[in-house]
Parts: sequence; structure tokens; C-alpha cells
Amino acid sequence: MTEETAVNNLLSRYVRATDARDGESLALLFTEDALIETYDNYNNQRVKVGEMTGAAELVQLFKTLMPDHPEGGWSHHATMDRIVEIKENEATIDAQFVMFSVQANNELVDKDTPRGGSITPRESGYYQTKLKKFNDTWKIVHHKILLDYINNPAI
Repeated sequence: MTEETAVNNLLSRYVRATDARDGESLALLFTEDALIETYDNYNNQRVKVGEMTGAAELVQLFKTLMPDHPEGGWSHHATMDRIVEIKENEATIDAQFVMFSVQANNELVDKDTPRGGSITPRESGYYQTKLKKFNDTWKIVHHKILLDYINNPAI
């Protein structure tokens, strides 16, 4: 596997663990002292709305603040237009994202009729992430979430 593929895969693991509300798996992607910052966009100005330090805080966030998905519900973070730069044991990845909320109808009509439901965009923005390689393993050392759009009353 190339280094670029490894860095891209790390971001893919991040969004999948986030969608699964799996704080333990998510924490494995970060260093113990990683800085995680969230910014919102107010009148084209970035305003910091959250900050965490370290994998342990991330696990705690998922245990206490991230609600479980409703029955038939899920979220999908789609990332695109990734820009990856690698220099020796350091890397950056800058990616756009859109988070979709998926809600299936919970009543099954019959096996031949699709259940239907809804897919709604809830967030969009950018991930700007710095990584370091430790013993052949890439880890996130600084992760910025730059929100452009939020329509997410219950995350």
C-alpha cells in the first residue's frame, strides 16, 4: 500500500467510525495528545465552537454527547476532493465533506416493495487534518472541522 493510500484510508476509517458512533475505534486513529477543533462559518468568518485534546476526550464525547441513531436511521459522511501531501513522516489531508442523515421507513410492506425513507444533508464543510507516522502507523495529531453548513438539530 502506498503512503497516500494509507493516509486516505485513515480519513475513511474516521468517517466510518463517526457514522457508527464508535468512539473506541475513532480514538485509535488519534494520538493521545491530538488537538481536535471545530469551527463554524458566521458571515464568512471562522469562529471556533469546540476544542478537545486527546483520544480519551473523544471517547468520552461519543459516550455522553453523541446520540444513538434512531431505529432505521444512520448517518453517512461522504468525503471528496481530497488533497494529500506527504513529507517523510508527516502528512496533511484537506477534504470536503457532506454528512447525510438517512432514515428508512420502519414498516415493511412486503419483500418486493422498497421501504423508502429519506436522505437529508445535515452538515458540510472541510476536514483539515495533520498526521504523523509512528512505527509504520499514521495517526492524527491535529484535526480541524470547518463547518460551512449545519442543519442538524440532533446530530
